[in-house]
Amino acid sequence: MSTANRMVRLQLAAQRWLLHEVPLYSSVAIVRFDSTASLLAPLTKIEGETERKSLASQIHTSNNGGTSIGAGLKMAVDLLEGRADKNVFLITDGEENEAPMVADVMDEIISKKLCVSTLALGGNAAKDLEKLGDLTKCPSYTVNDNDVSNALENAFEGVSTRQLSASPEESFIKIEETPKIQTADATYEGSFLVDSTVGRNLTFRLKADAKSHVISGPTLVKPDGTILQGAADFDDIGNVWTVVVPDAEVRGPFQGASGSPFRTRMKGNVVPGKEADIVDVSIAHHSSSANS
Repeated sequence: MSTANRMVRLQLAAQRWLLHEVPLYSSVAIVRFDSTASLLAPLTKIEGETERKSLASQIHTSNNGGTSIGAGLKMAVDLLEGRADKNVFLITDGEENEAPMVADVMDEIISKKLCVSTLALGGNAAKDLEKLGDLTKCPSYTVNDNDVSNALENAFEGVSTRQLSASPEESFIKIEETPKIQTADATYEGSFLVDSTVGRNLTFRLKADAKSHVISGPTLVKPDGTILQGAADFDDIGNVWTVVVPDAEVRGPFQGASGSPFRTRMKGNVVPGKEADIVDVSIAHHSSSANS
C-alpha cells in the first residue's frame, strides 16, 4: 500500500473515532509531528457534535517530511501537565530520524505517569513503539499494509475502552461486527442477534469508504418483518450511517429472550463493481441499563 493510501485510511479511521467512539465529556487535543511538532487542536472537551466535527476536521493527510516522535511526545507531555488522566495515542508510519527521539523524552514520560498507547502503520514504522507501550503499561497495535480486516478501527476502539465515559448513557457494549463486506450484487442482507437484557438502546452503524459506494442507508427489520423506525443519521465526514433504535422497540417484544435475530436490509443499495471492502457493520447496545 502506498503512503498516500495508508494516510487516507488512517484519516478516515481517526475521524470516525472522534465522531462516534470517543466518550462524551472527554478532552482531546491533536498534535501532528514530522520534523517538528505542531498543535492542530488544543485540549477540547467533547460536549456534543460541534466539538466532534471540529476535531475531526483537523485530521488531514499532509506531511512535511521527517519523523521526530520525541517532538510529538514532548508537546503531549506539556499539554497534559497537571491533569489526572494522561492518555496519549501515538500513531506513526515512519522510523524516527530527527531529534528529539523517543529516548530523549522517555524519562519525563515515565516520571509524569503518561499512558502512551501506540499504533504502528506499515513495515517502516518505528520498531520500538511496542517498548514505549510496555514501559507505560499501555497497549500497542500494529496494522500491516495488506490488512483487509477491521484492525485499524479496532485499534482506535481499543484505546477508547481504557477511558471510562463521564456519562454512563454514552457507554456502549459492542455485540456484533462484520468483516468488510464483499459483494458483486446490488443486494446485501445480514442478520444478528440482540439479547434484550444487555442494554437499552441499540445503535447500528454502516461504514463505507465513500458515500458513493452505497446508494442509500440501511433498514433494520424485526424477526416478524416489521421495519424498525429508528432515528437515522448520515455522517458525511466519516461516511457512516447510524440507526438508533429506541428502548421499547428493542426490549419490549423480546424481553427475557436469550437472543432475537434482526436482519439488515440494503436491497438495491450496495453499488456493484465497487471495491469489495467498502462496507463494514457494527452493532452496540447502551450499557447503562444492564443493571436495570
